Amino acid sequence: SDHVVKIDSSLLDDLIESKNVLLCKHCLAPMRPNVLMFHDTDQNVLDPINHHRELYQKWESIVEGDVANKNSKLVILEIGCGPNVPAVRQESE
Repeated sequence: SDHVVKIDSSLLDDLIESKNVLLCKHCLAPMRPNVLMFHDTDQNVLDPINHHRELYQKWESIVEGDVANKNSKLVILEIGCGPNVPAVRQESE
């Protein structure tokens, strides 16, 4: 099951310096950031990402259908991404 814990950033520095590891009070597994890492297999992170990916794909299909079948126009504004994240630009091209 999902367990989300928010930590005050002022406490994080002390935790890192002390080299203590936060453990989940439910399963005693080490806690980790809620970010996707390369070759990640943690279902607690992957499940919400996959759910949002499915929602995005449904939305994208609807928008593409409207543009193709209803002669609608689509404008995409890319704000703050820059050239270092080509995946965002490539998705819209």
